Amino acid sequence: MRIARNLAISGVALLLATTGCSSATTPSASGSAASTPIKIGFAVPASNQTYWTAYINSVQDEAKALGVEVTFADAKDDANSEVEQVASFVTANMSGIVLVPVDTTGPLAAVEATASTGIPLITSNRVLDTTYGGVGGAIPEVHTGFDDVAIGKVNGEILAQACADKDPCNVVGLTANLGISVQLQRSQGQDEVIKQHPNIKVLDTQPDNFDATKAAEITSNWLQKFPDIDFLTCHYDEMCITAADTIKDAGRDGIGIVGVGGSKNGIAAVESGKILGTAWVSPVKDGKYALDTIVKIVKGESVQTEDVNGIPTVSVPVAAVTKENVKDYPGEW
Repeated sequence: MRIARNLAISGVALLLATTGCSSATTPSASGSAASTPIKIGFAVPASNQTYWTAYINSVQDEAKALGVEVTFADAKDDANSEVEQVASFVTANMSGIVLVPVDTTGPLAAVEATASTGIPLITSNRVLDTTYGGVGGAIPEVHTGFDDVAIGKVNGEILAQACADKDPCNVVGLTANLGISVQLQRSQGQDEVIKQHPNIKVLDTQPDNFDATKAAEITSNWLQKFPDIDFLTCHYDEMCITAADTIKDAGRDGIGIVGVGGSKNGIAAVESGKILGTAWVSPVKDGKYALDTIVKIVKGESVQTEDVNGIPTVSVPVAAVTKENVKDYPGEW
């Protein structure tokens, strides 16, 4: 375990005293009064979204298997709340912290304040715009999750194949919240592929913020503004389904949809042809890898990472799913 923690923790408590942490705890499956259980704090951005529900369930299952305690805090997509919640984890003397950042910069104050405590902190699913120290180094030490640039490339390759016989191939795109790593990196990956295919013309992109009502509104406006749309891309399958329904209600046939996620609804939509294809990701593996990694770091065990976009990462696999292989990738959320 890290040394000199108690002295440093009091400083963080003074710096970030307001906590407002709404949390749920999974008790350890093992341990006794004579032993000190490993306690891990998870700060997640929005537990009401189905992806995060599956992620949390996975962490809870893995916590029981490992015999550790986990506590969750929901930031409700507010960076200030996330800063306060990380501070509350420090005050509670957590053994380790897993942070899923609301955005790339908002939670940095909490990370900087936690640095002096000796409590290991990693990011999961989304990265921060900062330097990662590597295992045993400055926090955040490592990242666990998907290569979102690669996810964007999967999305772009499915789109490019579908656009092969169209020139121009007119595309509009719904994205995640502006400024979060998911939006920045998935857009980067997709754009890198699109640049290799000059027949693809991007008419517009707008953030839906994972909000179905906003996705429907944006799609409806596009249908009125652009008479010729060949494909619509999304960063989240649920928004793709909303867009597809909006397109159908407007009587506009022939617009293909390419998504990201592989949710149960998304996989069903690929099977039915409602969505052309998706980049399949697993919240079960995402949560499991995060807990496994922070527990290994707390115990001083070896953690294998690879460089992903300049960040030491424990990578969670991604797959391109179309109607041809959809049966191999069931939805998990």
